[in-house]
Amino acid sequence: MCVQNVPHTFLLDGKGNIVYQHNSYSPGDEDKLYDKVQAAAKK
Repeated sequence: MCVQNVPHTFLLDGKGNIVYQHNSYSPGDEDKLYDKVQAAAKK
């Protein structure tokens, strides 16, 4: 995978699979990421 824009966030599961990725930043993105982390932790 090639990242061309920063910041670029990847969320990996316990097996190393990318379960979420996001490019750039806008206020509130950290809340969305937090929700994705919580959802991934439940699986």
